[in-house]
Amino acid sequence: MKRSVISLGCLGLAMFLIPTVSAGQSLADIARAEREKQNQQGKKPAKVYTNEDVAKAKAEPGEQTTATGETSGNTITAVTRDGRTVRVAPAGDTDLIFMATWCPHSEHLKQVLKDARTRPYFANQKLVFLFSDEWQHIKSSVEKSAKSQNIPDDEVAAELERLKSQSGTPYVYDTKFLDGLPGPYYFCFLPSKVDGFPTVLSASGYTTNWTAWLIDDRNMPQDLETKVEEDHKPKP
Repeated sequence: MKRSVISLGCLGLAMFLIPTVSAGQSLADIARAEREKQNQQGKKPAKVYTNEDVAKAKAEPGEQTTATGETSGNTITAVTRDGRTVRVAPAGDTDLIFMATWCPHSEHLKQVLKDARTRPYFANQKLVFLFSDEWQHIKSSVEKSAKSQNIPDDEVAAELERLKSQSGTPYVYDTKFLDGLPGPYYFCFLPSKVDGFPTVLSASGYTTNWTAWLIDDRNMPQDLETKVEEDHKPKP
């Protein structure tokens, strides 16, 4: 099964073609601006999380880091888009799926899971989608692409801030990817066992082989899985 390792070479220079929006904001600036906007509208502001709110401590093998830096088996402590804390864990009726919004293989799996032919095999199953801070990886990809084309550092920095502003969230690059997911999505620290996307964490453990997960864990017939997967295969 193909997967995207934690790298953003697939983005190339596409980022430099995005229409201009306001620049010069850091992630903290975005959070503060959102709080001020809520205050001006007379609303009680919910906490707007920045990257510093997501746990940074490394977990030991087989453990996941919580938002407080503690570890607790396979339980993941995450936050919602509006800042609420949630805890999720794999179980017989729950599978966790780690994705990246820039990843074509994550998009492939998303479309497979949304397919009407696939849905009956998840009729009694809850799918939870988890995303981590993508900006450091995007920064590395943009800098690498810029270096190969002699793009000045100041233009790179401006582009990165512009992308963050356009996204509107301190977590992911493409918020449109979140639309239509067949289950709730949250933001969390990336577990050490996730070294590529997409990664599924089920009661059986971690795997990047989502074909086997669909066939073996979810009992989807192999010929049907192959057909659905082929129908949604990304174009070269």
